[in-house]
Amino acid sequence: ADPPCGPCDGLGGPRWGDTSEDVSPVRCEAVASPTQVPPSARLPGQYPRQGRASVNGGTRSPVAVRPDQPGSYAPMHATLYLGWSRGAARQRYDFRSGKGARTASQIYLQSGAQQRRNESGAMVTVVPAKGECVCDTAIAGNMHIDSFAADALDPLQLPPEEGGLA
Repeated sequence: ADPPCGPCDGLGGPRWGDTSEDVSPVRCEAVASPTQVPPSARLPGQYPRQGRASVNGGTRSPVAVRPDQPGSYAPMHATLYLGWSRGAARQRYDFRSGKGARTASQIYLQSGAQQRRNESGAMVTVVPAKGECVCDTAIAGNMHIDSFAADALDPLQLPPEEGGLA
């Protein structure tokens, strides 16, 4: 197909296992195609410099990018905080129990130099009930404010006809 992916392709949803059948995809409906929206009416594709979001759903334990062993799935309630400046990108997840008590925090920090070198930065995990604080190399970099705009960190700089920004 051309393009190879549609606006609702690749969406996830609630999971209860590790196979592709163990998921209920979220509902998705395309409201317009790019050709139906004039460029002057489109919103700029850029994240705000600061943000906060509530995350309610499920999480896999142990966390794995490519699972190589069975995992278990449990409800997750968290608040995600994001912040970008010229010198650093920051993300913080505060996880809460079903009763609202903070059970853990994960803080991701990535300097501008680390972003330019495509290094993921640091991750600090705090578990107050256990008195634990662990610092490690982050499993992934921070979300990047210019991901959908002209991005100086994009080494490819593809033209629109090859999949780059229009």
